[in-house]
Amino acid sequence: MEEDFPRGGTEKKTTEPKNVKAHGLDNLFETRETVVTKKRKLVQQDEKKKNKQQKLEEGDLKLNTAARVEILHLRNLKIGTLMLGCVKEVSDFEAVVGLPSGLVGYLPICNICDSYTNILKDNLDSEDSLKEVVPLSQLLTPRMLIRCAVSSLDSIKEGHISLKVSINPKEVNKVLRSGSLKPGMTLSGCVESVEDHGFLVDIGISGTKAFLPKKSTSSKQDLNVGQYVMILIEEVKNDGRVVCLSQDPQALAKACTQQGWTLDTLLPGLLVRARIKRVTPYGLIVTYLSSFTGMVDFLRRGMSLDLQKHGAYVRITDHIRGLIPKIHLADVVLKNPEKVFSSGLKVQCRVLSVDTEQKKLFLTRKKALVESTLPLFLSYADAKVGRVSHGFIICVKAFGCIVRFYGDMKGLVPMQELSTEHVANPEELFFVGQVVQAKVLKCDEENKMLRLSFRAVTEGDVKEAQTAKFDFVVGKTVEARVCRKVLDGLEVSIVPEEVPAFIPTVHLSDHVANCLPLWMALEEGNTISNVMCLRKTKKKGIICVNVSGVNVSPGCKLTAVILHVDLSKSEVHVSLLPELTTSLRKKRTPNSLPLSSTPTKTLLSSHWVTPVT
Repeated sequence: MEEDFPRGGTEKKTTEPKNVKAHGLDNLFETRETVVTKKRKLVQQDEKKKNKQQKLEEGDLKLNTAARVEILHLRNLKIGTLMLGCVKEVSDFEAVVGLPSGLVGYLPICNICDSYTNILKDNLDSEDSLKEVVPLSQLLTPRMLIRCAVSSLDSIKEGHISLKVSINPKEVNKVLRSGSLKPGMTLSGCVESVEDHGFLVDIGISGTKAFLPKKSTSSKQDLNVGQYVMILIEEVKNDGRVVCLSQDPQALAKACTQQGWTLDTLLPGLLVRARIKRVTPYGLIVTYLSSFTGMVDFLRRGMSLDLQKHGAYVRITDHIRGLIPKIHLADVVLKNPEKVFSSGLKVQCRVLSVDTEQKKLFLTRKKALVESTLPLFLSYADAKVGRVSHGFIICVKAFGCIVRFYGDMKGLVPMQELSTEHVANPEELFFVGQVVQAKVLKCDEENKMLRLSFRAVTEGDVKEAQTAKFDFVVGKTVEARVCRKVLDGLEVSIVPEEVPAFIPTVHLSDHVANCLPLWMALEEGNTISNVMCLRKTKKKGIICVNVSGVNVSPGCKLTAVILHVDLSKSEVHVSLLPELTTSLRKKRTPNSLPLSSTPTKTLLSSHWVTPVT
């Protein structure tokens, strides 16, 4: 008999014969139970070891095995942490910087760069200094994006922490070396000195001189010492000791980070191509640069904090909260909102307006506004004549309705534009808070006057506005989701753009016999791949055809049958159905001609070959 292999330690020998002859007992059940129990112990021990090993491996590969989105908190920060910030306010001695996840940092005037700090010191030491101190408001402007590093985390009263940041290139770009600089890289820096033909820029790399020509600046104006700039490396000379820079906005916007970066040299604000790996309720998990994993957190979801008479306060982050006015709690005015809202309820909302001076944020929970696919009117420049957008009524008077959009944008819908029929009393048809579709009739940007119409909005205008954001190309292959089944086809939505489109029943298959069964089998929510765009109309929007199973590409030739000639539109409708082309191929005569440039000379059901464009 083969003995069990010991699991370690000294093997204990026993002289008891009953244990040695256990397999010879008549009570087989008792013996088998003992053996099975021992094996179970061995298996359990192996499983424990495997679990420990997996935990260790997961801990080592935590960067590339992210399973959930973690929001950045103040407790996760340490000195030297790099972040992308946005300048919110600028005063004489410091700037307030908005940071990811709603964090707020403060940028002191002494944390700009060494050259600017030296000028400040010289002016403090000597009253007759010849160097003029440029105020901080000329170096930084609100809404400017900056790369910054955490410089201090000082505790203040009541356990609060004061977060201070620095944009000094020596701290932001300290991980870079002269040898790591390559053309196409985007860096942040500060102007070190002003020369005759350009500017020396401090990029924080020892042994490297960076020069920005005046002709390559974005503003074509002189920059000041200490000016924060985002630059693009155009040329690297002498192994990184000399670098030529550019501030071309278009080149900076298109500069995408390529391979060869390491985790230590990645900088905030770099543009990378990423692939979505997982979608979670709180954000996206993406992979980029082949070996890195990142997280994109959603800030559109909020948590209801407190319900008041005038609305509901919503917490978006630990430092940001907004107000949903009472008329924006739902599509209709709620008489008892306490039955719908409760503390801790997660809501989805859209920003209506932001008052930076009063530090107030107003939100809406109206479904029609949150899920609107029409273009947004954020300023009067967006309100082009003929455009259609969603808005909400803020006032109903005898002369018409006043409609508000986003921010401070609002316009008037006069009486004659309220409806296609006569309206005696507008208050009987409209109410404050009602979401409406309005078409721009006239817009005066200088005087901020907007004239709108309800009755001029047609189904074609809405379709055209919804499809305007889609890059429509005849022959483009897309993926579509079924939204609704109608008698003559399917109303679908092109994903991920969520653009409405239509697939006629006769275009569901290249075989006529399969079209109706496919229409009956497809349900709302089903996804159809390999859908080709045919044309764009006002009534139906984008017309598509299902080309699944058909191998077509631009330039290839297909056999087709002419079905219909529309002289008014100069269109020729053809069929690629194999059963029709096969039957008519026998009837083709040597005198049959291909499609002529003149539609009147084209015979119906004639057989021809056409290239796919």
